[in-house]
Amino acid sequence: MMELDYICPFPNRWNEIYENLCRAYENITGIILPKTVVEISNAGGPPTPLILAGWAFTNDEDKKDRWQETLHWAEKHKLLHLTNVEESDRCYSSGHTRGGGICFGEYCAYTNDIIDQYKLSDYVTLNQYISDPARVTARLPDTNGVYFVIFPYEWPEGMFVNPGTGGHFKGKNPNVPIEELWRNWVEEADILYIGKAGGTSVNGIPSDATLKERIVALLRFGNGKNVGHWGGRYLWQHESSPDFRVYWYACADENPVELEQKLLNEFKRVCLKRPFANLK
Repeated sequence: MMELDYICPFPNRWNEIYENLCRAYENITGIILPKTVVEISNAGGPPTPLILAGWAFTNDEDKKDRWQETLHWAEKHKLLHLTNVEESDRCYSSGHTRGGGICFGEYCAYTNDIIDQYKLSDYVTLNQYISDPARVTARLPDTNGVYFVIFPYEWPEGMFVNPGTGGHFKGKNPNVPIEELWRNWVEEADILYIGKAGGTSVNGIPSDATLKERIVALLRFGNGKNVGHWGGRYLWQHESSPDFRVYWYACADENPVELEQKLLNEFKRVCLKRPFANLK
């Protein structure tokens, strides 16, 4: 039997180790590290983990080298005990990763982790809604939660359009110059937008909006209707937007407001900016 070559932890565990190393470094040195991963490394913190785009667009050798750098850094700062990796979290070279910038399946590893973590198994698209609005609406849950607009990453050159298909809610033009779309584009990311339905705001104001209501509003807005889903409007200036996939997660005990912010913070920490169509 061929011996498997251990490369590094899978992204979720690698990210946990990275965060633990950052906290421990701050505690033992009294130094408060910057917010972004690039600045953290430059300020003496642990090496940047190869997760999200870093995972999808590097090969096995790159990942192994970066993990070894992390272990050397941890040993230097007497933090090696924080780098343990269980067998189930270990990535091996034989059949476990695809080098040379290839994603797992359709999506990159980070997106797949989100899909696995929140059990995102079903989605709807604008094209499906246009074809059969009643059927799409019936599939959506009447509960609160969060939703994700996801599409396999592709280079958008020539794919931004002006005008797009977004609705003119209250007479406002949803379209922006293509240069603005480029400024917001997140290279190598499949998650384009994260939204919420319902929950309690930081000011204690509750909302009873449901996933059915918000996702239908998103799709109707993308179909040019005068409805209130101004958030995410940049989506509809991409020529592939009718095929963008809207997944949803129904919250049980979680507050959708807090969960949405957690997801946005995690995305920003990894990609250094918000998802393409999340403007605030």
